[in-house]
Amino acid sequence: MQVMAQVGYQYPAAAGGRVPGVLEAVDGCSSSTASSSLQLHGGGMRSGAMSVKLRCCGSLFLECGRGRNGGRVRRRGAAVVPVIVGCSGFEFPPDALFLGFDSSTQSLKVTAIDSELRLVKTAKVNYDADLKHYGTKDGVHRDPHVKGRYTAPALMWVEALDMMLTKLAEDGFPFHKVYAISGSAQQHGSVFWAQGARDSLLKNLDPSKSLLSQLQNAFATKESPMWMDSTTSAQCHAIEEALGGAAGVTALTGSRSLERYTGPQIRRIYETQEDVYHATERVSLISSFMASLLLGDYAAIDHSDAAGMTLMDLHHRNWSPDALNATAPGLLDKLGPLALPHSIAGKLHPYYVERYNFSPNCQIVTWSGDNPCSLAGPFHSYPPS
Repeated sequence: MQVMAQVGYQYPAAAGGRVPGVLEAVDGCSSSTASSSLQLHGGGMRSGAMSVKLRCCGSLFLECGRGRNGGRVRRRGAAVVPVIVGCSGFEFPPDALFLGFDSSTQSLKVTAIDSELRLVKTAKVNYDADLKHYGTKDGVHRDPHVKGRYTAPALMWVEALDMMLTKLAEDGFPFHKVYAISGSAQQHGSVFWAQGARDSLLKNLDPSKSLLSQLQNAFATKESPMWMDSTTSAQCHAIEEALGGAAGVTALTGSRSLERYTGPQIRRIYETQEDVYHATERVSLISSFMASLLLGDYAAIDHSDAAGMTLMDLHHRNWSPDALNATAPGLLDKLGPLALPHSIAGKLHPYYVERYNFSPNCQIVTWSGDNPCSLAGPFHSYPPS
């Protein structure tokens, strides 16, 4: 398989030579240089970044510059300098760990791997069994008065993250070695952040307190609509009518307007709980909601999860003004920007550094939906020809 990757490098300036052709090989992976940049630093070291084509066998991490003998970059006539570069463009030491969360309908799970993709740790919080006080069945609330209405408490997901990190801490997990965190989440579900939640709560988390105790008033509604809900038939029909019928919606967004999709759910909130809608500062998907908890700021929704909202122009990968107008007024301001699925969202909030001893350099990679992530995973390990 051949892939393009950004590879960082450094070597002694005394070695001389021109920038093109710096890479001879990345540990047994054949490579060719497409473009490069170079800087001369004090102490006689040169460093830079290079776009290379790598032809390797093995995992995508190896293909992106993590070589078999320590990720070393070789140059003819120059010293061998250890460099490890992740696929998203940041460097990490050989003993680095990576956390992947899955916020599913029934549980929150975490997997830790090392830089060779070896399994280090797994843990799980089951909502029904471990958080019984929320009264969920299979992780959801079924409304006995409204047929087809399914919700889940946003605070349950907050407490699940508290519980998960506490479990890992009690097991002596080395948080300080974690250099990146990402995750997947059940699709379509929405969280309605209250006005002021970002500046007064998320950005000012107190490491002496749990997330749960600090985010009690963070939501315009504590019950989040989720993918099992089927109460939005009227809203789906109205959105389709506004966008030229089912064919028009499909041409614009990639699929019909379905009851579980976030757009119809937002429109139903606006029509049946207008006070909640106007009290909302940001609407997150569950994936971006969980990432927001880690960032201490509103995380962007990624393109692949946004495709299940009936709100994104699939061809241009931005919010469709027509779809937004067909859903609710002022919605663009409540959604925020979109992000590439593999982009870096930012650094982990200092709350986790102080409370759990995470590295201050730990990066949050944009989260996505469980179905897109399930599709992406096999192709990372077994890429198509």
